[in-house]
Amino acid sequence: MQMDYTSLNKVCAKDIYPFPEIEEELESLMGYQYKCFLRLSKEHSQVRMSKNDEEKTCFHTEEGIYCFTHMPKGLKNSAATLQRMMDKVLGGQKGRNMEVYLEVVVKSKTEKSLIEDVEETLHKLRRVNIKIDPSKCTFGMEEGDFLGYVVTTQGIKVDPKKVKAILQGPMPRAPDEIQSLSLQLTNISRFIPNMAELMLPVRKSERVWIRRKHLIRQRKLRKLFKR
Repeated sequence: MQMDYTSLNKVCAKDIYPFPEIEEELESLMGYQYKCFLRLSKEHSQVRMSKNDEEKTCFHTEEGIYCFTHMPKGLKNSAATLQRMMDKVLGGQKGRNMEVYLEVVVKSKTEKSLIEDVEETLHKLRRVNIKIDPSKCTFGMEEGDFLGYVVTTQGIKVDPKKVKAILQGPMPRAPDEIQSLSLQLTNISRFIPNMAELMLPVRKSERVWIRRKHLIRQRKLRKLFKR
């Protein structure tokens, strides 16, 4: 069930809990031969709501009025709350044999330490009743997906799924589609030489749409895009 908490989010103060730096998280995994990628089951819903805040999530049905006892999707500060909880539970391991950014990566340099590190992590999660989804977890991997990149022993690689989405996607025909393509390219810009030059046709097409009030002909946009 997905609720619309737009009105509630507008009156809630933003939780400024600091997230880890993505670059630092990625760099901290380099040099570790074995990695275990642990995905949480139902993520945010594993966080219990405060009794005083449960009524703020109430919703109406034919049977009556109900509210969530665990944090539902769509709340403004759900990600920050989840990260705070994970940091508190696994804080003693962060940087030593594990990293966490809404999901958990256990890192080890030997097979023996891998087993010990995984046991330590799972024990702490079990102690506070945090569940993982076994179907989405991988163990003892040399590389895997984390924070939108493929993390390896030597460094990071571009996610093949992102490249495939760009190459096989349709040619953009509207301003929002051009902006979407621009964002996709920006996300993998570190892996593309001369990115600024390659982005010129995309940015030029955006300016043409704005200047001509979205009346540019499709064949002209196609010509710009193919350049």
